[in-house]
Amino acid sequence: MPPDLPADPALLPGAGDPEAAGRGLADWSAAAGAPGSELERATVAALFGNAPFLGRCALRWPDALRAVLRSGPDATLRRLLGELDGDIAAARDDEAKVARVLRRARQRAALTVAAGNIAAAWDDRQATAALTRFADAAIAHAVDHLLRQARRGGEL
Repeated sequence: MPPDLPADPALLPGAGDPEAAGRGLADWSAAAGAPGSELERATVAALFGNAPFLGRCALRWPDALRAVLRSGPDATLRRLLGELDGDIAAARDDEAKVARVLRRARQRAALTVAAGNIAAAWDDRQATAALTRFADAAIAHAVDHLLRQARRGGEL
């Protein structure tokens, strides 16, 4: 377990909606396999029981959640930002692909930040800083794409 994650999963917040947490754990187990640790179980329950959007992100991106729990949120966010750079470069001039890459990265970033915050690896200030880092990168990529389009179209 990374040193920035709590050794005691009982320190994590409980689910505001225990029924949603139970359904989410069942959905998680069906889609991603049974939680591999008590920390994973508690984090998944907190995500589903407090934030349905984040629960859906966890089901869609189970590896992103497990990466936070395995490597910590700092390393996971760094990796996500690096992958975003590469995915945007690959999508370069295709507006639909760029938009898809940015939407997927937004979901993974939201999940990474929430898991880091819920698992008590990041306090609110650190979580906000991480969201800002992602937003800065996403906006820079979107603006770069729009400027390239404008240049190609003779608008600049």
